[in-house]
Order: sequence, then C-alpha cells, then structure tokens
Amino acid sequence: MERYHDCWILYRALIDRLFHLRALADNNDFLIFDDWSFMRQYEYRHRVRSDPEFKDTLNPEVFRDTHEERERYQEIKKRSPKWKRPHAETIAKKMGCEFLYKYSYDYASTHVHPMANDGDEDFRRLTGLIQYDQPLDRRVILNNSCLTLVLLIQEGLNAGTLHWRTLVYDFLKHFMDSLRSGSKDYGITFIKIVEMKEEMGLCQKRSSG
Repeated sequence: MERYHDCWILYRALIDRLFHLRALADNNDFLIFDDWSFMRQYEYRHRVRSDPEFKDTLNPEVFRDTHEERERYQEIKKRSPKWKRPHAETIAKKMGCEFLYKYSYDYASTHVHPMANDGDEDFRRLTGLIQYDQPLDRRVILNNSCLTLVLLIQEGLNAGTLHWRTLVYDFLKHFMDSLRSGSKDYGITFIKIVEMKEEMGLCQKRSSG
C-alpha cells in the first residue's frame, strides 16, 4: 500500500512501549502503573461525561462506570499513586541500546510530530506526479519493526516467571537469525509452540472432564 509514513508512526509507538516495559521491569512498577493507568482513564471518562458542550450527543453506555470501577477509583485516589512516564533517551542508555533512541525513537518522532513536508509521501503515492531517481528501499521499517517486536517480547518474558518461556526464547533467537541471514529455522520452533499449545489444551480438557 506504500503508506510508509503510517508505518513509521506505528514503529514509534512500538519503540515507546519497549522503553516503558523496560522501565517498569527495572523499577518493578507494574502495580503502580496499573493503578495510575486506571485512575487516568477513569478521570478521562469523567471529564467527557461532565463536558456540557457534548452532553446531548454523548453515548452514555460508552463512558459508563461500573460499581466495581467506582469503588476501585475511590480506593486508588486515596493513595494517589505517583508515576511518571520514563524518559526515552535515558532508558535507551540503560539498555545499552542508544541506537534505538537515536535512529528509531527520535527519527520516527519526525513522522509523529508535524513537519513542514508532511503529506509529500502521500502526494507522490496518490498522484504519481513525483518519481524518485532511484527507488527507495523501504524494507528497513519492516525489518526494524520486527526487531523491536522481538525485543519487546523478550522484555516481557524477562519480567515474568513463565516456565515454558525457554521454547519462546528459542523461537525469538531463530526469528532474529532470519532478520540477519534469512534463515527459516524459526518455523521449526513455531511448530513446537503450536504443538505445545495443543497439548496444554488437551490437558485442560482432561482435567475439567
């Protein structure tokens, strides 16, 4: 579809989540982040409901809070959890991956924030009036996105205690090899993961039966 600008925006979001996950794992802030997120989202819904400008057009079902949510909010509000989003460049340095900030997060941010040449890519794609002397190799965004996704999954596994994660690590290693050399070994471990899932499902049926 040649919507490369959108690809960079999605890639920037992926990198942002990677940095957030590393910061949460380093500081063991998962619980406070969960409370902080719930409080912010609850208060957002409240602001929308309380806005007199759109009160007659608002769909109340979309922004309705359950009794359990109201009780949880009151309990969290008493504690008033303090949490701040991590600084991307600082986290990248702690990871020993400054390149993820310089050449990924920071560069991709130029596609998120308004720039003077916004729309040039869409104009070229939609009209065909502008042609490049040499076609640009756009595979880098796909390759980098796959790399970031693998790192994100690894961070999640490192922060957890799942006993079956060894097989997933093998799959991720083989997937990384495919990015470097085009190896297809990841297909073997993927089949093993599928078989393991089927075995787990069978065991659950037997235990429930």
